[in-house]
Amino acid sequence: MTVGNPAFVAIGIFLAYTAVVSVLWKVKRVDYRTLSDSRTNAVNGIVLPIGVGAIGLAITVSVLGAWHDSMVETSDRAPAWVIVVPILLGLVAVLNTANIDWRASREVLPALALGTLLVGFSEEMLTRGVMIVGFREQGWSELWVYLTCTAL
Repeated sequence: MTVGNPAFVAIGIFLAYTAVVSVLWKVKRVDYRTLSDSRTNAVNGIVLPIGVGAIGLAITVSVLGAWHDSMVETSDRAPAWVIVVPILLGLVAVLNTANIDWRASREVLPALALGTLLVGFSEEMLTRGVMIVGFREQGWSELWVYLTCTAL
């Protein structure tokens, strides 16, 4: 990200993304507790707002020329044992599939799957891609980068 104040830009992008998603949730009158009740709820509550935010992030990262910095970690910043965390999360996800009524979910599952992919892309691109890169380029210590990203 080659801008004058990358931390300020990163926070601005975070606020813009949050505003877009929040406004779309308000306009669509999203009730978070009912997102998985129907395909319409999943589309209006996840796919549409997060999808618009994801497109905005992709355009922003393209304009900033920050795809490589956002997608590639150039140094080892974490110990190897941290791989245990995503493995455990994956295991929990697999075990949770036993509780799904697959017959009732046929209509809503594709929308939820797309929404999940969009959430994953958006969260990673916003935090790891834009904010961490921007804060590091600003010269912040890893502790401040971590704390600020976590707080936001």
